[in-house]
Order: sequence, then C-alpha cells, then structure tokens
Amino acid sequence: MSHQIPPSTLHPLPSLFLPAPTGPKPGSKVRTLGCIHTYAIHSGHLTLTHPPSPHQLVVDVKVALPELEMGLLRDGVWVWVLGYLRVDGAGGQDGARKGVKVRVDAIRVWEAGAGVQDIVAAAEERRGAAAELGRTVEAYRDAGEA
Repeated sequence: MSHQIPPSTLHPLPSLFLPAPTGPKPGSKVRTLGCIHTYAIHSGHLTLTHPPSPHQLVVDVKVALPELEMGLLRDGVWVWVLGYLRVDGAGGQDGARKGVKVRVDAIRVWEAGAGVQDIVAAAEERRGAAAELGRTVEAYRDAGEA
C-alpha cells in the first residue's frame, strides 16, 4: 500500500473563487500567487489580492509560520502560497462562489521575488496550453467514439 502526497495545481487567485470544474475542488492542493493586503497577527491570517481582481483570499499561515522568513509578511509583498483549498457555504448557480468563504490553509509561503508580471504571464500561458491539450484529448476521444 503506497501513500502518495497529492501534487499541487497552479491556479490564478481569482479562479479559486470559481466552482469546480472551472475552479479547483474544495480540499485540493493548490498553488497561487498573490499580493499581501493585510496580515492579522492574532489569527495568523493573510489577506491576498491579485489586482485587478476584486477577490480577497484569506490564507491561514499558522502551520507555515515557523518556516517563514523574518519580515516577509508585509503589505505589498508578492508571495506564492501552497496549501489546501477550503470552501465554507453552498454558493450559487451563477458561476461564482458568491456568499461562501474561500480560504487556503497554507503549508508553505515564500516570496515571489522580482518579475511578478513575467510569472503571471507564464502561468496564464501554461494554463492556456493545458486547457488546449484537454480540448485536443476530448476531441480525439470523441472521434474514436464516432
């Protein structure tokens, strides 16, 4: 019996607010990039944004806190977050997780460093390529069933 650690999937911060299958499933291991908007010391929660998106993602960093670099948790710092997606509430049928609380329980947080715009562009390109590959595989399967 082998126990494997599930791989993480890269998601733009706004997509964490979309219901599956467009967005990731609750409980899945995700990786995202965001800009620190606030850090609440008493709760161990970061609030991340990704302009121009209006979404604010709450990230529980209590588990990752001992490994964080001193001074990282400052407003305006871009960070990568690796953790598990948590969604509380039912949400609506309109293609968004409205009225629900979306958060990530972080297991690792690190500074994005320079070139954030290049990172975002590369991530979007990779995501687009993965979507195109998925469409190609579906078309191939459909052709085989015809």
